[in-house]
Amino acid sequence: MPKEILECTVFVCSDPDKPQAAAKFAVDQQGGGHFTYGRNYLDAKQSFSFDPLHLPLRTGQSQIAIHDQ
Repeated sequence: MPKEILECTVFVCSDPDKPQAAAKFAVDQQGGGHFTYGRNYLDAKQSFSFDPLHLPLRTGQSQIAIHDQ
């Protein structure tokens, strides 16, 4: 059975009249996922890291593991 991946676009709404697409977040059925900042967001002067420790501002994917509590 193929692995289903759910994906969404993450927006920054610093200016509610001009939401900016900032990243893509995807997760699979096993709870693994990845987060990727968009090139335009990374190039913007006002860009910021959503989580400096786990999601630094950089190109490429950041792997995310979702753990049961």
